Amino acid sequence: MLAWQVCHEWYHRDHVRGPRIVKVLNRIFGPWRNYTAVWITALVTPLFWAIRVAEVALYPFLVKLVNFPPYRGGEWVNVSRQKFCGLVGHDLIWCLYCDWMTGVYCLGAEMLRNVESFWCPIRFYSEKKCANCAVDFPDVDNGWVPATATMADVAEALDQQYVGTPQGARSWFGHPARLTVKVSHRATPGLVTTVAKPLRINVVRAYAGPGSKGPQVKWLQDKLASLHYVTSRSGVYDAATGRAIMAWRKVAGYSRTYVATADVFAGMLKGRGVFKVRHPQDGRHVEARLNLQVLALINGSKVERIYHTSSGAPATPTVRGKFRVYLKTPGVNAKGMIDSNYFIRGYAIHGYASVPPYNASHGCLRLPAPNARSVYDWLRIGDVVWVEP
Repeated sequence: MLAWQVCHEWYHRDHVRGPRIVKVLNRIFGPWRNYTAVWITALVTPLFWAIRVAEVALYPFLVKLVNFPPYRGGEWVNVSRQKFCGLVGHDLIWCLYCDWMTGVYCLGAEMLRNVESFWCPIRFYSEKKCANCAVDFPDVDNGWVPATATMADVAEALDQQYVGTPQGARSWFGHPARLTVKVSHRATPGLVTTVAKPLRINVVRAYAGPGSKGPQVKWLQDKLASLHYVTSRSGVYDAATGRAIMAWRKVAGYSRTYVATADVFAGMLKGRGVFKVRHPQDGRHVEARLNLQVLALINGSKVERIYHTSSGAPATPTVRGKFRVYLKTPGVNAKGMIDSNYFIRGYAIHGYASVPPYNASHGCLRLPAPNARSVYDWLRIGDVVWVEP
């Protein structure tokens, strides 16, 4: 290898005289330390060969037995840095070594994620370990059950992930499955045999819950925002996203939970969860739907924001009818009401610490505390408030 390096550098001596990786590192750390360190890394080569053998010889059995997603090794384990202009001799050898080694590692990590989430989707008790591993194992925050959960929760998570999953799409929770779509047409009198170029697509699991990240969460938040549900756009399934999902579920007629399961994604794709304005003639106004337990801020016929709310319990029902905001009191009062907007007597739209998915208030329209200030700022004295079934 050293003889090849010398010959290659002599043949490309113009590049050798220019900027090089080895020159920079020798200058920074000294030749002895740099060369010793790089040869130490070569000692792990047998380990990477063992990993590569496992990828080729063992993982395919898991594809056949439990429908793990297959991978084309050549798309991961290959070398191509020789095409980089100016990379010669010593630099080329070690860059190609790293090129191959990185592909082996990444493919192995991908396969290991499938294994880990398939047989043990449970978070570690050490939060420090969870934080450290979440980069390479996004499932830690994106599907694995909490360390304090029960085996029933584990069983439910596995059911949601794997029951009904198509062949070859059984990927780990936080990563899209990679599928290939191939289209061909056999020869007919009107058209010769035609084969389209294969199309690689990513299939994302239709599930998101607290702490989830990834393209499915981003899509979910964008869709919620387009329907005017108040959500964050951070790409992380946070409390604001959960509240928006709760409101959407209420409007769409789904079970009232804070998690986006497959039926939520399917419902959104079908156009469900649209809030229909009843009183566009009232201009800037509020429409509260007691049957749905949601509240919307509306400007004419345009819905601006939709919130999950909790109205009066059966023993203390919320009054129904058309009212107007007559008093606004900022801050928190003695009853724990936050940023209150009164529309008749002691009935108000206000924030509160507890906003369950059902009607449970003393008659007011409760809003989640984080939403109270924005609603308070939006409403004005004299604005119409409709409270209807």
